Amino acid sequence: MADFLKMFDKNSQDNDIHAEITKIKQKLEVNPNSIAILSQLAEKYNLSGQYKRAIGYCDKILKDGKKFKPAYNNLFYAYDMLEEFDNGLKVLKIYLNSFHLVVNPELHAYSYSVWAERYYKKKIKDLPLYLNNLPFNKPSDVIDINFSTSFTFSRIGWSERSTEVCLLILDFYPENIEFLIALSSSYILKGQYKEARESLDKVLSIAQDNFKAQVLFGSLYRKTGKYSESETIYNRLIQNLNDVNFPLNDRYQIQLYVNEDNVSDVMNLFKVYTGLGLLYNETGEYEQAIEQLSKVLNFYKRIHGTFGVTNPALTLIYLNLGIAYQALDYRKSALKIFKKALRNDPKSIEVLASLGELYFDMEKYKHAIETLQHVVGIEPENYLAWHVLSKSHYKKGEIKFATEANTKCLNLDSKFESALKFRDKLSHLQ
Repeated sequence: MADFLKMFDKNSQDNDIHAEITKIKQKLEVNPNSIAILSQLAEKYNLSGQYKRAIGYCDKILKDGKKFKPAYNNLFYAYDMLEEFDNGLKVLKIYLNSFHLVVNPELHAYSYSVWAERYYKKKIKDLPLYLNNLPFNKPSDVIDINFSTSFTFSRIGWSERSTEVCLLILDFYPENIEFLIALSSSYILKGQYKEARESLDKVLSIAQDNFKAQVLFGSLYRKTGKYSESETIYNRLIQNLNDVNFPLNDRYQIQLYVNEDNVSDVMNLFKVYTGLGLLYNETGEYEQAIEQLSKVLNFYKRIHGTFGVTNPALTLIYLNLGIAYQALDYRKSALKIFKKALRNDPKSIEVLASLGELYFDMEKYKHAIETLQHVVGIEPENYLAWHVLSKSHYKKGEIKFATEANTKCLNLDSKFESALKFRDKLSHLQ
């Protein structure tokens, strides 16, 4: 196998790591107390997925109050990958007390990475090209990497406990704008809108024109039903970006202005159009949603050409575009778009559930059942998927399966009115 191809071959990488572990152990036999060698071994065990072994070697290094940065990093990495978050937070607090952290501008560009979400939250491992080009596999620097990327390169950063990480960092760096923004985003996802507003207000008190904070305000207003305020923010941001950087009236010619100096502004424009598209979907203005979301896809196509490589950043765009088409009863267009979304993220619950509902609406009950079984296989607590699955079985005359699915739906939400009515309907058929 050519060296270039070998770099992306997982079996070859695993074999290389195990060979390196053997060599390091041989060195350790000669110098059993070498902290540097013990640290190298801990990192290799982390990279091979042997996290408990890595923890053992890190503990050996750090005994008697020893302060050694690579060991703390490897220890945090192992706890994080095992999702032992209490221990990970303890290590992080010691690290913050012991060492001063500085943002690396090059790494900062990877904050809020959707690829990292796939790897750490959704646990999709088939990203070899990406893994070799971005700082996933650097356990000895993982805390410093995450300080520069708002902890998106960690499992805890994508977990329900992400707010705890942000608050801990802010205890030591109270005016760190990126972590205030990350904290706001985490609060919004949890529905803690008052806390999100307080965090965003603090950002704007430090940096009045911070773009990310203003975009999040647009999202916050949308989430709280203040649609007019949300639309006003998004339109103002679009106007400001175009006035300064993209003077053409024809937004579809934006690719003529993309260069190293304004590429971040282009990506910001994408974010705002996306936010506006989501807003219009929520308010039932589906044609406007399609217009805004289609602009984003057009921009991507003109900048990157055809989408031969999956891009999870587009999953949200495709999903909401499909929802808009389906709402307007453009079912074939919706089906095409949902399938594109799945190619970007085959395990997206939102896309699979939407596709299952579309198949049901199109009376393709066999496809609906297959798709929705996949949904409940990944997320068994999804009561809405169980409900549509129940109705799909009913339409196929499979009353036993329909009843079982409806029962599972009601076990998850005993007050779900549609399922209660459907249970009464099914009971008359048995």
